[in-house]
Amino acid sequence: VILEMSESIAPLKRPGKSSAGGPIRRASKRSSHRRGNGGKTIRMAIETVMHDLIARVKETWRARYGGEPEIVAAAPGRVNLIGEHTDYTGGYAFPAAIDRAIVAAAGRTEDPDVRGISLDFGDAECPAGRWDPRHPAMWFRYVIGVLSELEKTGVRIPGVRFIFGGN
Repeated sequence: VILEMSESIAPLKRPGKSSAGGPIRRASKRSSHRRGNGGKTIRMAIETVMHDLIARVKETWRARYGGEPEIVAAAPGRVNLIGEHTDYTGGYAFPAAIDRAIVAAAGRTEDPDVRGISLDFGDAECPAGRWDPRHPAMWFRYVIGVLSELEKTGVRIPGVRFIFGGN
């Protein structure tokens, strides 16, 4: 997982550079298998895919919102060769990173709306705190469902804007 963070949340930042040039925090090294050349080749393919997606998401951010996002996160896709839904119950699992990825960019905003862009499915928005489970943008329902559940735990949801991109 690669995270790029703006200076506004600099206390979370650690030294380093992502493949897209920004500061990074690596949350997991599971996808970087080091035996033989196969792991290196796959890791390079994943990093290339993520770099391209990060660039597309950031270009869209600049065009639609201006400036830079506060945070950019990228993660490789994965498959479970065995062990779907068994790892959290003590069973065996064999996940592997693949050459697919998802990238998210986000930033706070002064207005009270939650605005999102999916590079694949379009734009969506709603007022923060007014979570409609029948929102016409089906992909956005997942986002507002998560925000609704966070709000139920006492988390205040400010105005936010974000962009998702994946392949």
